[in-house]
Amino acid sequence: MDIETLAVNEISTLVAMCPHLIQQITTNDKTPFTDGHIEIFSGLERSKDEWVGRVSVQVKGRTTPAKGRFKKSYPISRTDLLAYQSDSGVLYFVVSIDRDTGQRHPYYALLSPFRIEKILSDAAPTTNQISVPLKDFPANQDEIERLLHFAHKTKEQRPSAGNVSSLFPQMKSLTVYSAQTLNLDSPISLVPGETEITVVLTTAEGLSLHLDGELRLFPPAYAPRIVNLRIECGEVIFDQVTVQSIDDETVEMKLADGLSLRFRKASGAQSMQANFTLMDLLPERIKTLSFFVALLDRHPLVIDGGSITSEQVFGDDPELHRHLGYLRKLADLFRVLGVDTQLVNLSDIDQKQHRELQLLHSSLANHKPFFADNAEPGWVLQQVGRWQLMLLVVRGSEPGSWRYVDPFAPGSRHEFRAGQKRTDNSSEFVPSTIYEIVENEDLKSTLNLWLDQITEAYDVIADLPDTATMATLQVLSLISAADASDSRRGAFLDAASALTEWLIAGAGEEPHYLVNRWQILKRRGDLNSAHRGEIRGLKRSMSRSDLELAGQIEVACAFLLDDREEANYCLELLEPEERDQLKTWPIWALREPAAETAFSTTQVTVGTVASPAAGE
Repeated sequence: MDIETLAVNEISTLVAMCPHLIQQITTNDKTPFTDGHIEIFSGLERSKDEWVGRVSVQVKGRTTPAKGRFKKSYPISRTDLLAYQSDSGVLYFVVSIDRDTGQRHPYYALLSPFRIEKILSDAAPTTNQISVPLKDFPANQDEIERLLHFAHKTKEQRPSAGNVSSLFPQMKSLTVYSAQTLNLDSPISLVPGETEITVVLTTAEGLSLHLDGELRLFPPAYAPRIVNLRIECGEVIFDQVTVQSIDDETVEMKLADGLSLRFRKASGAQSMQANFTLMDLLPERIKTLSFFVALLDRHPLVIDGGSITSEQVFGDDPELHRHLGYLRKLADLFRVLGVDTQLVNLSDIDQKQHRELQLLHSSLANHKPFFADNAEPGWVLQQVGRWQLMLLVVRGSEPGSWRYVDPFAPGSRHEFRAGQKRTDNSSEFVPSTIYEIVENEDLKSTLNLWLDQITEAYDVIADLPDTATMATLQVLSLISAADASDSRRGAFLDAASALTEWLIAGAGEEPHYLVNRWQILKRRGDLNSAHRGEIRGLKRSMSRSDLELAGQIEVACAFLLDDREEANYCLELLEPEERDQLKTWPIWALREPAAETAFSTTQVTVGTVASPAAGE
């Protein structure tokens, strides 16, 4: 029995039935590594114009054992594997032949460059004969032709290209080529060299490279997607959720980062499980915990108007209820103080601060005095994680009692007066707002500033001669605070803008007010061509003006226009002290974004109407 001839004939017969293939496989072939090749054509004429390419093949024949079945693997030498890899791969055939009946069964291994690389890397370096798994060779013509086209595509693989992840930013497309039809109804993991796929990355410039590595494909249902869906429980409502299939039977709805619902339908029965973790930001924790506690209390879960019974919810019911009650007290306290609760990160607050905040809630929200033997009237800086509250302690109505006052709250202005000492060493105090007593370092970290009502504080002293100067300096402080605090940048710029427009409404479009208006707009990204035209007009007028700040305003206009050359020229014309002063203003940050701003502070004192001793 001529085993090799029978094996070659079996493969040749199968390939010969394919209209787009021509086999060139010989017996007793003397070439060192292959037995021939298979030509691939795009048309039935199989002409030169229709030629696609060729795939090298190697054919081995083996008789089945006397006892047992043919083992679906075949030993190949390391030398042969390296040669095949250098030749861009080979389609390796092994035909099992029954020694009694002569019945033949073809197997194959597609040894692409990546596949060979994987085989060699998995084998010990000293192993000379490496066993390679085999697959059943298809009998269907379409499947055979598809396998040959795929084998031809893998010849482009280049293990020597190494890691090509640096090309991902330039990626235009990823194309997956496969020898078999892929089932994309569920997640699938594809690894070139392990599964018969190859992945081609194409860049925007047209460069194509085959990728070696795992590719995981997810059907659209398995990818997280945002859905407008109303879900409510216990009067807590989520109008938008992230939906994602987990497996064929399970769908997850993510209501927030710390709250998700998993619905499972199996054997005709549906169950729901809620998963909850505590979130860091106060409003998000209150909302998600309120929803979860409502589930624990067996409130109905309503999804787009339909009620669903929750069967599996896990958690410590009493402890969660107590914690939710405390969180609501915190929210109540911060509401009284006008604090944006989105800034309150609970993970930053330690146990000592939590105890102190409960005392503040009792005093400020419930209006209950506290008693302390050694207390004195004055300022209290209460830490809240990375932030702080600025409060006053004043005497209560009962002997030995005390209470807290929020000095920035509009309703508290009648309880104290603020003033600043003149810088000419006189003993005269000039009335001011409470904002003038806040150091710049404290301004950016204080939560209870009531910034949305800052102009009302200046309305009280609007008729005094020093008010405009104080308000202008406050605008500069607010802009600097915006530069120093990303999370509160918008709030500080809004307050600076409101106060600037308050000044303009009272005194007109003075040049320094306009510069402040424009630098606020520039920080917001709202400076338009019309504004730039106005800035150029002001700059020209300042070049001819004898206004005290004319030179500095001209430099500021150049900064606003991003004209660095002109700004440097105008800077050289300033006196040294004028340049030094300019560097302390926030406009300087528009020249050097990393520059620090600092402002001289004015000595101030505070007194309270309720307790004259509070000014001591």
